[in-house]
Amino acid sequence: MRELTGRLRLEGIETLLEHNPLPSVIELTLVTADPQQLLSLRQRLISMAEVESLSHDGQWLERLQKITDVATQFTLIVLTLLGLAVLFVISNTIRLELWDRQDEIRLLELIGATRAYMIRPLLYIGLITGLAGGLVASIIIAFTIRLLSGPLDAFAATYGAAMSLKLPVIVPLSIIALSGALGWLGANIAGRYYVARIAIP
Repeated sequence: MRELTGRLRLEGIETLLEHNPLPSVIELTLVTADPQQLLSLRQRLISMAEVESLSHDGQWLERLQKITDVATQFTLIVLTLLGLAVLFVISNTIRLELWDRQDEIRLLELIGATRAYMIRPLLYIGLITGLAGGLVASIIIAFTIRLLSGPLDAFAATYGAAMSLKLPVIVPLSIIALSGALGWLGANIAGRYYVARIAIP
């Protein structure tokens, strides 16, 4: 009542009333700003029998969580497509490399070189190419997150929440390792296939 009369500048109105007609209200100011903890607390409060109604700013957190889930699934799909693109690009590169060296490969086969020996340099090319691509992708991702972290922090702060974007060290390392593995795999598959076609029957 005191807060309402102060906002509406109706000082003295409480003296005209026999009792306070407004319901009891408990206002919580939370220390944490983690969206997950806020949503969990909201569910707990709503389920309590003593709570008749709850006014909160958590609806935008629910929407944000759903958007985050969709973005995560979209990211996985994009990463899968990029992985397939890496395999295609490296296999095509290996095919062109072998086409330029087909005379050398046939000569190596004549002197008794094994298929594994022939494709070993190609594996190094695929591995290095994959690692370089993963490194470039990690740099781009880190730069993008750094650009977006400021605006997202400011947006979340207006709702009293924290939503800072941070890139764990394991993420770029995983991307680089996965890219290197895909490069090696693509070079291995393409190398064995095209060496078999170029070699003397």
